[in-house]
Amino acid sequence: MGDTIIKSAIKRAHEHAREDAKTLENPVTPVDMALDMTGMGVGHLAKAGEGAEHLAQYYEALAHGREARELGEKLREKEKSTGDKVLETGLALAGQIPGAGHFVNTIAGMMFDIAISSDASRVTKLRSRCYVYFVAGYINKLTLADTGVPGRKLDRKYFDLGTVAAPTPNSPGSFNVQISLMHYASEHYTDGGWRGLGFKPQVWTFPDQYVAKWSPELLGRAMATQLHKREYLIE
Repeated sequence: MGDTIIKSAIKRAHEHAREDAKTLENPVTPVDMALDMTGMGVGHLAKAGEGAEHLAQYYEALAHGREARELGEKLREKEKSTGDKVLETGLALAGQIPGAGHFVNTIAGMMFDIAISSDASRVTKLRSRCYVYFVAGYINKLTLADTGVPGRKLDRKYFDLGTVAAPTPNSPGSFNVQISLMHYASEHYTDGGWRGLGFKPQVWTFPDQYVAKWSPELLGRAMATQLHKREYLIE
């Protein structure tokens, strides 16, 4: 039963992250939006007088600005070293997300290698961050642990999605989910990255070792590891 509840939560997080990541696949910048807005009807408004003339001049300035911006981006991209690109790709998940608490930064740091080793780093970086905050909200509701309070709108969205998806504390569903996550942790490497290739499944005695090893961080790692798979990061 706990496995079923977890799978349902993962599916919810993936569905939302897949849609939100499309903004990176088809980026629209503020300048692009301004060009579209000022471009509509400029020809017709030109007959209206001086106001339209100013609008047309503004549009022209924006167009030049976009050309300059695109040229600048190309030059900067050409001049970047491989190290700079790697750093830029992984900065948000290198273990310290600005403004995030200890729980979020711990989980994010562990998932860092997985997120940047994918085929589409910009998209997977965003999905990874979404998943980390989803897990933070989920564990916050599940265990009543302090997992931080996100400040950014997107981070808050996934934190709230996690709290909604999690079962009520001290309910039968909550117990089943925690057992599911602990059992997953006993059989899988949950410390992040690819260093666990030699990990061998363990057999934890219940309830003694489950109680001794239990922690909100371990539950969070177990859930985040299940979310940081290729199908959820890319597909």
